[in-house]
Amino acid sequence: MTEPVAIVGMGAVFPGAPDLGTFWSNIERGVDAITDVPPTRVDPVYFEDGGIACTRGGFVDATFDPIAFGIMPLAAASAEPDQLLALHVAAAALDDAGVTVPRERTAVILGRGGYLTPGIVRLTNRVRTSQQLATTLREVLPDLDRETVAKIRAAFEARSGELGNDAIGLVPNLAA
Repeated sequence: MTEPVAIVGMGAVFPGAPDLGTFWSNIERGVDAITDVPPTRVDPVYFEDGGIACTRGGFVDATFDPIAFGIMPLAAASAEPDQLLALHVAAAALDDAGVTVPRERTAVILGRGGYLTPGIVRLTNRVRTSQQLATTLREVLPDLDRETVAKIRAAFEARSGELGNDAIGLVPNLAA
């Protein structure tokens, strides 16, 4: 009779640490990975309009090669970043374990934070927030005609971005 064996590997991506070794080194050296918000992450107008009070945070800048995982670049462009990072971290964990095992005998346990992803923000803006905007406009400005309200709502939705093919990113457990 053979005993089951678990071969454990770890992978990680954190602010200022693209891999597990760097993360541990940052802990040992007391590295502060909190930085100013990169201009590519948030539209500066949000700061100017008072929409975001904090100008610093922990930002992950991991590179991801979708082709290495059999994902076409066009499909990867509309995927949520956390789903792509999950693939990257799972591969790193398997590599860290030092073995190649058949897929049918492999399990990956994934820890995932509960933060707002870009897809969820776009969905919220396009559906809920745009409806609230239209309702509030009709309540505050009752003489505003429906056509004008519809134009304002359409402009708001256009500014919040297209939903595109990223509906899969709206279901958090699919990252696992």
